[in-house]
Amino acid sequence: MAAGTAGKTIVTFSLDGEGYLEHTLVLQSSGPSRENKLLDAAAARSLWACRFSRPARPGTLIEATYTWKSPAQAGAGQ
Repeated sequence: MAAGTAGKTIVTFSLDGEGYLEHTLVLQSSGPSRENKLLDAAAARSLWACRFSRPARPGTLIEATYTWKSPAQAGAGQ
């Protein structure tokens, strides 16, 4: 991954009646580069590792935003 790759990925997902992930979809990419596409895929993939409570309404779309910062950006606020 190129140094300094950063961006914001917006992902939507839905849960079944038991709280298991049904699907994910990237709504907004973190950027146009190959590296950004890898960040987008990582955001969508990371949801499959999460545990969720049973949803009040199964199948409802839920939106999540991931903000990716390069190490240089992450350290700038310290």
